[in-house]
Amino acid sequence: MVTAAAAPRYAAARRIGGRSHQCDATAVASFGGTVAHVLQDGMGCSDEIAHWTQATARQLAETAARLGDADAALRQVHAAAAAEPGRDERWRTMPRAVAVVAVFRPGVPVQIAWCGDARAYRRGLDGVVRRITDDHNDRQDALERGLPGEDRSKVLSFLGDPRPSPRFGARTEPAEGLLLLISEGGYEPLEELGCELWVHLLGPLDEVADDMAAFAAAGDPNADNATVVVIDLSPDHQPPRPGAHRA
Repeated sequence: MVTAAAAPRYAAARRIGGRSHQCDATAVASFGGTVAHVLQDGMGCSDEIAHWTQATARQLAETAARLGDADAALRQVHAAAAAEPGRDERWRTMPRAVAVVAVFRPGVPVQIAWCGDARAYRRGLDGVVRRITDDHNDRQDALERGLPGEDRSKVLSFLGDPRPSPRFGARTEPAEGLLLLISEGGYEPLEELGCELWVHLLGPLDEVADDMAAFAAAGDPNADNATVVVIDLSPDHQPPRPGAHRA
């Protein structure tokens, strides 16, 4: 459902797909005039992973809103997760999650920070949808080297990784248009079907989020969890011009 308690307006939707547990999580927090939105995609499928991912999503949202800095918050929460007891020896079997966080402060560009393959897109007032994030996985690394795409499931950056030199991404975007945070289970089915993303970003916020998550999780008995957060960055939201498309 659409939430209007904090600006900007947003809507979020999750679908469990064909999995036994919902291990995606979303969270929102505010501090003063700063609002932070978080989407996390837990790696694996269990009660422990689901609970850990939701707890760290809340922690990341609260930290980002308090600091007013998406990148600093992601690094702080990453460090805390990496320092959990047992991580050095058992990190591959302990809960882990990729994450994307967006921070909104009045009068300044939106901050986006991420690790792993959770993504952010922005539809500008011109109607063009642009991808903000780069995936941290073997496939993206291979493509950047001009090699055939490798397995997208091998993620190279995530919360809960105690190894040195963790990889993060951070960018700023104009505070206008529509911002989309989406898990791999949300965007991968759309890409595999060759769907134009802009088509799914038309309409009321709650319908956009719900329809996109439902579409991604339907039709495959092994579908991943699919989670979508759609955020209206502009108080006076303008619809895209006819014929707008993904860049």
